[in-house]
Amino acid sequence: EISSYLQTFLSCSGYYKIKFMTWTVGATLACGTGACAVVVAAVLEGRAERKCVVDLPGGPLEIEWREDNNHVYMTGPAEAVFYGSVVH
Repeated sequence: EISSYLQTFLSCSGYYKIKFMTWTVGATLACGTGACAVVVAAVLEGRAERKCVVDLPGGPLEIEWREDNNHVYMTGPAEAVFYGSVVH
C-alpha cells in the first residue's frame, strides 16, 4: 500500500502577501491548487484580501478570488521542470 503525506505551511505578511510551502516526498517548487485554496481559506478567515501574491519556492503567483463570479484565478510564470515518457 502506498500512502501519501502532505504538509503545508503558510504565513500571512499583510493582507496582500502570503508565503506558502508544500511537502509531499520533498519540498515542491509550486502547488497552484494549494496556493488557490490557501487564499480562499485566508479570505474566509479574514486574514487576506481577495487578490494577493502567494510566494512559493518556485516563484510568486498572483491569486484572485473574484466576488462577482466566485471563480479563483491564478497568474504567474510557467516553466518545464521535468520531461518523461510512459513505457508500456
